[in-house]
Amino acid sequence: MNREAFEQQISESARAFEAFKTYRDMGPARSLEAVAKKLSKSATIVKRWSARWRWQERIKAWAKHIEDTEREALDAKMKEKANEWAAREEKCRDANWDLAQEARSRVTTR
Repeated sequence: MNREAFEQQISESARAFEAFKTYRDMGPARSLEAVAKKLSKSATIVKRWSARWRWQERIKAWAKHIEDTEREALDAKMKEKANEWAAREEKCRDANWDLAQEARSRVTTR
């Protein structure tokens, strides 16, 4: 099974992955020192995990994943709106057709 870079990696310990998620979730102000402090771990072990498990590369993959997900959601919403407007336009054309037929009928019966 292929894993995304931001998912727990094969042989990555639960503690190391928890530290990565903490780092990931800190946002742009993230730092290894802040992770160490938050998890009550030594900065040395956090730095080791970061290097071994390529946290910087994984953060980039996570950011791309979030961007792609947001873009897909926006595309789906835009498609839904376009379909709604197309349905409205079709209803309007049908109503106009019905009105035109009614007007034509009135003119020809007089």
